[in-house]
Amino acid sequence: MENQMATQIGKNEYFSYYANATNEERNEFKKWLQGVMRTEIVNLTFRKTDGTLRNMKCTLLPKFLPEAIPSDKPKRKVSEDTLAVFDLEKNEWRSFRYDSVTEIKFTMGDKD
Repeated sequence: MENQMATQIGKNEYFSYYANATNEERNEFKKWLQGVMRTEIVNLTFRKTDGTLRNMKCTLLPKFLPEAIPSDKPKRKVSEDTLAVFDLEKNEWRSFRYDSVTEIKFTMGDKD
């Protein structure tokens, strides 16, 4: 536990960092969050399109991702405004809008 650090961003009702950020800052935030998702398990809170808050334990750590299954379905268009992550509680892919994030929590080194 000594080498673990809890990190938390934004506890207010509306996460204003993204809304008030410049395009450069928004791009940095996206890259940072993608990097965190690839290396950590994250407890993320975001505002759904219906206005309710959703808490999600998610990651992009390869050891938690399901094996890719080939499909004939056309691939979805990738949006720069959303991030697809694997929800560890629902065991399904989910996505959220960067500008809807209200809280990010993770413990460095906690990958069980």
